Amino acid sequence: HWLMLGQAKLELGKPSEAEECFRKSKELGIETASLYVGLGNACLRQGKRDEAREYLKIYSEIKSRDNLSGPERYQVLSEKEIKRTATSIFTEAAAIFYKKKDVTEAERLLLRCVAIDPSSLASLRAVADLYFKTKMLPEERTVRERVLELGSEVFSDYVDLAKVCATQGDRSAAEAALKLAVNAFPQALEPYATMAQFYLESGNLVSARWYAQQSIERQPTPQGFRFLAGICEKMNDRSGAEQANQLAQKLEAAK
Repeated sequence: HWLMLGQAKLELGKPSEAEECFRKSKELGIETASLYVGLGNACLRQGKRDEAREYLKIYSEIKSRDNLSGPERYQVLSEKEIKRTATSIFTEAAAIFYKKKDVTEAERLLLRCVAIDPSSLASLRAVADLYFKTKMLPEERTVRERVLELGSEVFSDYVDLAKVCATQGDRSAAEAALKLAVNAFPQALEPYATMAQFYLESGNLVSARWYAQQSIERQPTPQGFRFLAGICEKMNDRSGAEQANQLAQKLEAAK
């Protein structure tokens, strides 16, 4: 725990706190190359050159003696844990800086999280959310596109991309993002309902009705039928609207 925390503190630019963590790890009997290189770097950043030289010398001796000893194998296996700890610290620190209205520092810390693990969807979402809050639309769009490129299985990621595209006035890209959601979740209600709402707002009533019908086929709800009825009314399809309203009433009565 102390070793991982020390690594994270060092990444965060807090060498004094990192050194303290590394020393506590050493007190617990940890004698790995990663410990000594961490101690060496922490001391070096504080101007403690003699101590840094001593620890880095021990690091070199360990590496030359056994490039992959038992403890080092454990260290390799714990790399993911180190990354998780560092990411957690950076994310918490970013939230603090954002509350202080220091957006630049918050952005820097969240981007460090992405640098630690470029494939982390959680880190990318955190960066995108920061850009959303600060109305940095081009940056937000780029990051949200990256989330989908990495194979997100979360429906809201598609919606978030569509929203930023629509806000930029690029409704074609927004439409494309929602179509990707339909393809990714073909049996789910939400993508079809969202697509229907999108087309309704665009004035494409024919497509809006089709997607509304598809959403109802997947999960009939009173709200879904009433939404369909509203579309039919806009199309002057009174019989379709009446039928949809009747089905909504039946479902409500059955509850």
